[in-house]
Amino acid sequence: MAEALDAEKRRASEAAHALRTPVAVLVARLETPPAGETTDRLRADIAHLSRTVRQVINAGRADALQMPRAAPLNPRLAIVDRLQRA
Repeated sequence: MAEALDAEKRRASEAAHALRTPVAVLVARLETPPAGETTDRLRADIAHLSRTVRQVINAGRADALQMPRAAPLNPRLAIVDRLQRA
């Protein structure tokens, strides 16, 4: 199950990276046309798409971070330690 989840995360990350360049091209192309209702809506849609792609990329990066595992807590040692500090 973990392998399938990791594979799905990799595919999402690869798709986001693949979309990054075409989205950037669309943003650049929409900078030159004059403002108008259609152009403004397209710019808003492309901005939303661009944010979504960045979020997927950032989520993949965050998932790749690994936190160090703490040693398992021994309740007896915790109690003894607490009593010694009192």
